[in-house]
Amino acid sequence: MTVLTVHHDHLTGDPWLGDTVKPHDIAEIHLNRFPPEVHLHDGRIGWVSRQHTTDLEQFALLHDLAVVNRLDVWAALLEPYLDTELGSRRRAELNAALRDVGFTRKERTTLDRFLSPWMLAWTAITWEWAHYGMSDLLEVAPRNLKSLVGLNDPMLPDGVTLAAVRRWAEGLARRGQPGERIALPLPIADGATWGTLKWMFPSTEVPDDQPQLRPRLEDLKQQLMAHWQAPHRHYHTLTHLRRVLGPLKTVAEGRTTLELAAWFHDAIYDTTRTDNEAASAAWLEREADLLVAATSATAAEVAEAARVIRTTAHPLQLLPEDDTLGRRFWDADFGIFATAPVVYEAYTRDVRAEWAHVSDEAFVAGRAAFLQALHDAVTARGFFFYSASSPFAEAMAQANLARELAALQAR
Repeated sequence: MTVLTVHHDHLTGDPWLGDTVKPHDIAEIHLNRFPPEVHLHDGRIGWVSRQHTTDLEQFALLHDLAVVNRLDVWAALLEPYLDTELGSRRRAELNAALRDVGFTRKERTTLDRFLSPWMLAWTAITWEWAHYGMSDLLEVAPRNLKSLVGLNDPMLPDGVTLAAVRRWAEGLARRGQPGERIALPLPIADGATWGTLKWMFPSTEVPDDQPQLRPRLEDLKQQLMAHWQAPHRHYHTLTHLRRVLGPLKTVAEGRTTLELAAWFHDAIYDTTRTDNEAASAAWLEREADLLVAATSATAAEVAEAARVIRTTAHPLQLLPEDDTLGRRFWDADFGIFATAPVVYEAYTRDVRAEWAHVSDEAFVAGRAAFLQALHDAVTARGFFFYSASSPFAEAMAQANLARELAALQAR
């Protein structure tokens, strides 16, 4: 599957959509699909990598593009082929949803007969159990184009080329009523209780012979949640925690280490003290035995997470090239810089609120000094983000940094 790269004023990288996709070419964006989809006014559809979902959201906010929520037709059509049991209730829900957007029983029968050989073979290879969509269909299609020869049904592709299949798939994807436009920026922490965050905490693995560990682990989680929701916090809240955790969920190696670092990195946060990072890392280390005994984390992962947390005390220090986890975490922690101006300006107001006990003069001087040092560090190394950065994120981060610094220096 070819994906689009997000730049400041365009998308690029999928020959099917042309050399560049400008904002005025885009009809709607679907952030809640896997991967996120970009629909053009002429009916073509492209994708952006899941790890750059936030970039796509900020691109949409920057250019006032419609982010829409409506039925994912191909996800509904292909869900029965996932490597999991489809209950009668869920099957009825899917049938009703597809019927509501115009699929007749005859069309469903034709589609099932057409799709089954492809998708059953694909499931046997991938064992996918969570999600299929249009991108999966196009992944398997090139292996099976010969199966289209001789088919003559108006419900099926008009031709045997991959382009014909893609045009056909895009046509079915557009069925149904226009979706509801979602207001941006997306609310990150609304209703963010432990229930919505627990899947981002290392999985619980309490041994059967140590049931006493379970309440201890739950108590630790509740303590963490209480710290993140303390009333003196304005920026370093659950919103920040979820923003940091978001890009880490796509990490293949070191994910447990990074998740632990995220949960504990600002667990201790008090603007009147200078040892927050060290204190947060120390708290994590005190809980090492419990975390190793009751979760999927190993002792080495806990120790590495504590080390990563300590690196955040020196955000201007150039991290070594071999410190992959430290670099990934720094990028996630500073991701707020790669946001549209309206989001970034809200961040600066929240930071000021956390330093309300400091005079305006002192705050401006301190913040300007930090941003100038960060600007100098970024200039010296030649980039803002260390890894997996899109051109959009890099451009927005440097622009936000320069704009806020200039505003402070002008005061």
